[in-house]
Amino acid sequence: MARRSRGEQRRATIKDVARAAKVSLGTVSRVVNQHPAVDPGTRRRVTRVMADLGYAPNAVAQSMRTMVTRTVGFIVPDISNPNWSCILRAASDLLQRKGYTIVVGSTGGERTAELETLAAFTRRRPDALASGKTKRHRDRQL
Repeated sequence: MARRSRGEQRRATIKDVARAAKVSLGTVSRVVNQHPAVDPGTRRRVTRVMADLGYAPNAVAQSMRTMVTRTVGFIVPDISNPNWSCILRAASDLLQRKGYTIVVGSTGGERTAELETLAAFTRRRPDALASGKTKRHRDRQL
């Protein structure tokens, strides 16, 4: 884990929010996860404290618990190709509206690079992977 410099503040935790809002960890969790069983006044207070402290949920911790990363990986032969740029832009816009993050790997059409990128993406456990191949590239596959 990286060390913080002297002037750098540590990130606020869910415990910090609970303590400052005078609620339980469970209540903060329910507010973060937009559970309906939270009193509106309590929800406003917790939300205000989260903003004041600069609290942001830890996406890695959430994905470990839920097994959902809200990430989609795209592997394309050449990101500079205008066709792929348009497709990726449209996909990114749609996915962002649905709360997903897009991660793109450009392989230069090289089989080795594609396999390495696929392995790297798989280790990060995206919710979906998409691969675009040119006709030339498909013809070379076994």
